[in-house]
Amino acid sequence: MSDLADHLPILRPLRDDEDLLRLQRAAAADNHLVLAPSWVIEKGGDVAGYIGLNSLPIYQGWFHTRRMQARDSLTVFNQVENLCRMRGGREVVLLLPQSSAFREIMSRFGYRHVDTVGLHWKTL
Repeated sequence: MSDLADHLPILRPLRDDEDLLRLQRAAAADNHLVLAPSWVIEKGGDVAGYIGLNSLPIYQGWFHTRRMQARDSLTVFNQVENLCRMRGGREVVLLLPQSSAFREIMSRFGYRHVDTVGLHWKTL
């Protein structure tokens, strides 16, 4: 009889770059993106997923339509990105509503649209 632990998912901290590479390969083979992981899920000794818990800076905002020019907006985006870099961030997420004029141009500035996702909010 096999060990019970082989049948249960185990959540453990992401250890190093080799661990990250193993996770990325497993996710790619399952047609998934790895975005700022901090914990690896293993099941039976194999990678079975990941969790990114407080591992990804997320920002959103509002820019006045008459007081902020396009160049001003890009300056602010750059300032936010630099703040994240200075705090050790390697990735950042910008939340944009469907109505945002920025949605169509963010790829020009290195942002990748990550499919349509549902944002689920819970107050604890």
